[in-house]
Amino acid sequence: MTKNGHSLKKVISRIAYLSLLVSGLMGACTTAGSTANGVNWIFLAVAVVLVIALGVILGWLIKSGKFSQLSTAGINANKWKLEERKLGGQKDDIQAKKESLISDLGKKAWTAKVLHPSYAELYTNLEDLDAHKSALVKETQQLETALKQAEDSRTKITSEYAKQISDLQSLVRDVEKKLDKSRSQASKLNKDVEKILKEQDKLLAEIAENQDKLAEVEASDAPDKEAQAEALVSRNKTLEGSVGETREKIADFERDIAKLEIEQQPFEDQIERLSAQISTVEGDQQEALTPLAQRINGLEADLAAKKAEVEGLQEKMPPIIQNLGPLVDAARPESDALSGEYQKIDQASASLRDLTQEHHLIKARLDTTDKSTVRNFYLMVAGLLILLVLIVFFFILAFV
Repeated sequence: MTKNGHSLKKVISRIAYLSLLVSGLMGACTTAGSTANGVNWIFLAVAVVLVIALGVILGWLIKSGKFSQLSTAGINANKWKLEERKLGGQKDDIQAKKESLISDLGKKAWTAKVLHPSYAELYTNLEDLDAHKSALVKETQQLETALKQAEDSRTKITSEYAKQISDLQSLVRDVEKKLDKSRSQASKLNKDVEKILKEQDKLLAEIAENQDKLAEVEASDAPDKEAQAEALVSRNKTLEGSVGETREKIADFERDIAKLEIEQQPFEDQIERLSAQISTVEGDQQEALTPLAQRINGLEADLAAKKAEVEGLQEKMPPIIQNLGPLVDAARPESDALSGEYQKIDQASASLRDLTQEHHLIKARLDTTDKSTVRNFYLMVAGLLILLVLIVFFFILAFV
């Protein structure tokens, strides 16, 4: 290291030492030099001393030429570092752009079907994969058509059988209405019969009671027993006539009920036949739909497998197409579809070369920079900043 370098380090170390010494004495001087509502002369004196020290050091640095030398070296080093980072970023951007252009070149070569012997094997592999994918897509379309036809058939069969079942159920409901009406009439007649039977029981009970009274009257010595007996006999005759009428009514009702029951039997038989027909139609529907359901399930499974194969090929082809780009760029087959892409890649390559040269030049400048001089610049700036901060700090304490 040069003599001037040792002197600068010595001065900077003294600045740091002085800064630390002043900081250590700050606490001890806080109370001793303060006056009530006045200026703290101790802190003011320290601030003045630091200002003088800062002036002396700056004067020495400027007079000796160290300030200019160190500032120029430090500023240039920082400027070149920033420029080096900037150029590095631009290189990365252009490199990424170039790689993207080469990748797109492979896609466009494949789309335009530009073949060259240097990448014939890779191109043939892509053609085989594409042909396989096209065949799978065609099979997928056929399966989709077959699946739709099967689903349409299932819908049609379901609709036809549903209509048959609906028609039969409608007939069942019509017959059930007739049967319910007949049963309702029979129920009403049965209730009427029960009502008349109750009336008849009352009449018979009254007749029996009158017979007992008649026996008592005939056995008595009452002066008017003949009149009483005639009245009871006459009443029983009337009651017996009423009983006869009730019996006739009951007989009529029972005949009507029997007719209704005879009428109900065909309805019940018809409902039973219709229910059997519905069961038969439902069985036929199930028998017709079962193979269709099995076919639909099979077609859905086959379709899912084919779509998975197509997706697998769609994922497999792009990386191969991307790998085709560098081969096409290296071979540069003649093609109107690719000539513009060649120009873009060449422009990117030229820009990349120019930036690389500039980048190497800046790195060379950085490599030739005196590291110790740059380090001394940072030490000088740090020391001066510490002194400046301490000066401001002590001036503030002096007047607070």
